[in-house]
Amino acid sequence: MSVEIITIVSTILGIAVTVLLPPLYDGIHRKIRARIHCRVGPPIMQTWYDILKLMVKQDVIPETASKTFLYAPSISLAYLLLAAAMIPIVYWRTVFDFTCDIILVIYLLSSATVFLTLGSLGSGNIFAVEGARRELMIAILTELTVIFSFIAIAIRFNAIKFSSIFFQAMETYPAISSIVASLLLISCAYIEGFKLPFELPEAEPEIAGGSVIEYSGRRLALFKLSIFMKQFLLIAIAVNVIEPWSLSNPMLGLIITIVKVSIVYIVFAIWEPLFGRFRVYEALRSLLILCALSIIAVILSLIGV
Repeated sequence: MSVEIITIVSTILGIAVTVLLPPLYDGIHRKIRARIHCRVGPPIMQTWYDILKLMVKQDVIPETASKTFLYAPSISLAYLLLAAAMIPIVYWRTVFDFTCDIILVIYLLSSATVFLTLGSLGSGNIFAVEGARRELMIAILTELTVIFSFIAIAIRFNAIKFSSIFFQAMETYPAISSIVASLLLISCAYIEGFKLPFELPEAEPEIAGGSVIEYSGRRLALFKLSIFMKQFLLIAIAVNVIEPWSLSNPMLGLIITIVKVSIVYIVFAIWEPLFGRFRVYEALRSLLILCALSIIAVILSLIGV
């Protein structure tokens, strides 16, 4: 099989995996959390059942909704699909392999979060606005941490192409800077999933669903799927930077990537029940620490550590 065909197939597989697996991982997360709470919990496929049910339900659009509210989930999902096509998840190359793809991926991932926040703000609901305000505060520091982590990885491997980064990573052992940056990406992925203790934008006892309170039907399904997909993409990048050697073989890379990502999601599921919800200032303080660590990772990469 030629390299071109392998690249096309691996790109399609990467997109399919990014769409299909995240809701399944969320189902596993919910199952493990329920077991820790001594409950049976929903079936592993429950998140997919919820998404499919929402896709066929009627959208209820508030009278105060803006155009941003209507189109934000679709735009966010489209950005993440494009990012999935550019990120080498199951192979070290993709069809969209060009000079500065890592910069475009940063833009796409950040913009996806911004559109979801703007969509919530566009609903006109006071609870949604409060949820979006919290989400925006979290997103600013989280995205800065993601950006600095990407910069640290790019400096460490002296490249702004994913293919070059992964190819060089396969030929050497991970440095401290790239390991720290990858762990920070995983931490940001956890926060992007709005799990405890960072469940501030949708805090049920306080703001009754918050940022998603006015979404329903297909738009709510796309909103949730976008969150799951971004979380998965950040984890996939991080684990492939730490352990990229399997990426030389597409099928082996697919299997090992799923295993690596599964381990991270299991750790997430075990970690979440240990915490209650943070107060806003506690969450921001934790995010400031992560942002500072990402700057340290950049410094470490500059000095070649």
